[in-house]
Amino acid sequence: MVDSLSELMIILNRTYKEGNVFKKVVKQIPEVEAAKIGEISKRISKAKQTVFEATAHLDRQVWQETKTSAQQGRIAAEATRKTAHDIRARVIDLQQETSEGHDKLSSQVDQFRSQMVDAADQMGDQLAQTKRQITKDGEERKQFEAGLQRLVDALPASIHEQLQSALYQFVADAIVQRQLFALPSNIISPNSPPLPLVQYAQVLSESDIINLLQTPDPIGDADRILRKESLMSDEALGYATLLRQKRQFKEWLSSDWPSLVLVDGCSRGESVGRTSPMSFFTASFASTLIRAETGIVLQFFCGHHIDPQKENSGPKGLLRSIISQLILYPKSYNLSLNFVDQGLYDAVAASNTEALCYFFEKLFWQIQPDTIIYVLIDSVSDFESDLHDYGERMDRVLILFQTLIGQVLQGFAAGPKLKLFMTSPNRSHRLIYRVDQAKESIRLNAAALGDISRSGERSLREIRRARSPLSYIM
Repeated sequence: MVDSLSELMIILNRTYKEGNVFKKVVKQIPEVEAAKIGEISKRISKAKQTVFEATAHLDRQVWQETKTSAQQGRIAAEATRKTAHDIRARVIDLQQETSEGHDKLSSQVDQFRSQMVDAADQMGDQLAQTKRQITKDGEERKQFEAGLQRLVDALPASIHEQLQSALYQFVADAIVQRQLFALPSNIISPNSPPLPLVQYAQVLSESDIINLLQTPDPIGDADRILRKESLMSDEALGYATLLRQKRQFKEWLSSDWPSLVLVDGCSRGESVGRTSPMSFFTASFASTLIRAETGIVLQFFCGHHIDPQKENSGPKGLLRSIISQLILYPKSYNLSLNFVDQGLYDAVAASNTEALCYFFEKLFWQIQPDTIIYVLIDSVSDFESDLHDYGERMDRVLILFQTLIGQVLQGFAAGPKLKLFMTSPNRSHRLIYRVDQAKESIRLNAAALGDISRSGERSLREIRRARSPLSYIM
């Protein structure tokens, strides 16, 4: 139709004069124009017919879709009405069940309340009866004590004194036996390895365990370290003065409670071979403590036992050494080895870390309560490497010591007071993250040596004369 209109416009334009003046009306349209107009008229009629048919088809389609939608709406409305009816019926049933349950629950509550009242009455009667029985028992006990006192008064004075002395001796022996040979059940380490209970035919002696462990003499290591004093510079010995000025060290040394301290000496450049200034300090400190007889002193110098090819190297050598020292340390009593069975014996012989920790823990709890046990470990950074499992084994050793400290410190068990002292010529890179860096860690550095006063320099000269850098501390 648009094309037809365009052609009609062209024909109409040809009827204009130039200058927008209409031509005179032509009596007869040219045949060509008449033919075009007739063709256009047919095209317009055909287009009208097509539009009419399309409109009629669309009307029929819309009516059909409307009819279908209305039918579906009626079906959905019917289903909705049915669902609403079912829901209403269920709600009515639920209300009825709830009402019945409420009535039943109220009845049960009333019954329970009645039973509680009866139970309270019975408990009151039992309490009154118990009170009367206690009063009666108290009177009988007083009568018994009075009769016993009359019997004691009737005995000769010598027999009375003998009986009293025997009773005191019996109680004292029982207390000593319980403290020395009985391990409290509430302090057994949860990490202790399960060991088979195959007991030896006869109890092992201390010499048997010492021969099994075969550890070097730590006193010999300390003597070799102290003999290198003359090879050390005044700056190296100055670390002792720095350390004794640290608040954490003073608190650790003077405290009556179990505790630990880790000292990063940062003094490897001042070392003489494997002997660092911290090694010399530890050896001197151990010597001073032993002379003072303030407690049990156990020492180990890691830098002299780092060869993995040797049996007594690494953390397992440390454990074997402190166990041997604890057994051999001069005491007024012997430690019981009744807990050693075949499985534990074989595990210790194989240097199993868990077994060695368990062995030390069993010996530790046999030490008399309030005894101070100093454990001095020098150059722990040499045992922090991941090679040969040194790092993981040293972690286990530190956990053992921290557990023993914590159980006594928190009052979970009555036992000896463990004071752990660890040094490192370099900076610790593993154990430092397992301690309280604000309270249990000390870091020394060479820059602080310049702050030592003249009295500190005089102390250095006294150190060389006294041979022990802690002689002025104790």
